[in-house]
Amino acid sequence: MVYDLSKDLLFSIDLSNAKLSINKKLLIMDKNLPDYSNLFPDNKISFKSLFFEYQKTSIGVAKKFFASYSSRNCMVKFSKFNNTDLLNEVLYKRVSDLLNVRCCDIYKTIYFGKACVASIFEYKLGVDQFRSFKSLNMSVEQIYTKLDSIEQREFDKMMILDFIMLQQDRHMSNIAICNNKIYPLFDNGECLGLGAVGMFSSSFRNYVMHLDKQYIKSLICLNEKILYELYEILGTDRSKIVNINLKALGLIK
Repeated sequence: MVYDLSKDLLFSIDLSNAKLSINKKLLIMDKNLPDYSNLFPDNKISFKSLFFEYQKTSIGVAKKFFASYSSRNCMVKFSKFNNTDLLNEVLYKRVSDLLNVRCCDIYKTIYFGKACVASIFEYKLGVDQFRSFKSLNMSVEQIYTKLDSIEQREFDKMMILDFIMLQQDRHMSNIAICNNKIYPLFDNGECLGLGAVGMFSSSFRNYVMHLDKQYIKSLICLNEKILYELYEILGTDRSKIVNINLKALGLIK
């Protein structure tokens, strides 16, 4: 029996005053769009008026928008991989819950007939101190040494989960610190064989491979029940990918 994804469908989301979350450089790269200064004054636009223009573009990144759901801020992302990345986002979250690894809540939704996912912010704008690793202008090693031992373990758990799920697009802009703690994982769609393994993802995978195997087992607790649920969530083909990575870490034989 495959995991029932219908329970993750988000039916109500407010995008009426959404802001486009993409920088001007990328907008200029796309010749199908009119001049950005006319279309995007102060980068504040109506999602509804923009959508049918923007869906025609060919920018090689997922289209992302700020929005709100149930009084919480979120990032709404459309697919760039025929919805496979959207499915992977949801699966990643379900596996993170199963293995007790911090990950932002994420839900499927549909807007103007297009499938998308809403990643719920786990911090309050203007209140919490949220910083991506990239914005800190430090190496990962420097950031890691500034964390306390609990947060170091949480970081390691996240990198182990990335390894298990073959996360291929972890980089300095989608891993973060919030109030001196490792922020829950987000932007997880390019995993399980989708896309090419990026430079930073390769570095993180190499880091995990050099962790002590007993230490890894102490962070990721597996038993027959958890493995069964894991395979049920992922289905046969994705489970084969995960199995290879579990064996590489000594978590299964």
